[in-house]
Amino acid sequence: MQDVTDVGTCRLTELLGSFDLVQHVNGPTQHHGNTLDLVITPSHFVLAGVDVEPAGMLSDHALIVSRLPLAVEPAVIAERLVRGRRHVDLSELRRILEDSELSRPPPDDVDVDQLFATYHTVLQGVADRLAPLHYVR
Repeated sequence: MQDVTDVGTCRLTELLGSFDLVQHVNGPTQHHGNTLDLVITPSHFVLAGVDVEPAGMLSDHALIVSRLPLAVEPAVIAERLVRGRRHVDLSELRRILEDSELSRPPPDDVDVDQLFATYHTVLQGVADRLAPLHYVR
């Protein structure tokens, strides 16, 4: 990144610009004088500073320290409304359905909308009875 005429540097700079990103490190970050380590942020981030410690202390790369402005929001605790189907007694379910109007032939004069309404009402009642709705986090 230190050679602004380098083709790779130009391509990276163009790519960063196309995503509205900014590279903040100015100067060498490697023992041989190259800028290899970068700090890239969205352009609207205002860094409190980018410090480049001299290379060669622990490796041939410099230590880069910067302070990023981060807003930490409290975690959102989502609650869901669920049914505990694992605890449904299947023999009780079978008995309730056999005793319901779903096990009897429908009247001849009933239309399809009435049949769907009956199925919905009966099955909703069975679900509410055997697996009531409750909230979980």
